[in-house]
Amino acid sequence: INGYEEERREGEGIQRFDRRPGDVIAINAETFHRVELPRGDAWTLFFTGRFVNTWYFWNRTTGKKEQWENFLRARGRRA
Repeated sequence: INGYEEERREGEGIQRFDRRPGDVIAINAETFHRVELPRGDAWTLFFTGRFVNTWYFWNRTTGKKEQWENFLRARGRRA
């Protein structure tokens, strides 16, 4: 099992992390992040708290957040 690389939006910048198998990470509902799988497949397990808001993607090109279903549909993916 491989790790992954994570990017988080921090203000106007991007912070990068190398995540290894066994890492425990906590983020809140307002944190935009993305993952890259440069070393092949990775498994993740996540737990959610109470419902706060729907999911969004942060569009790095426009700098705006997009509701997850619209983001996927615009890219030909099933929502």
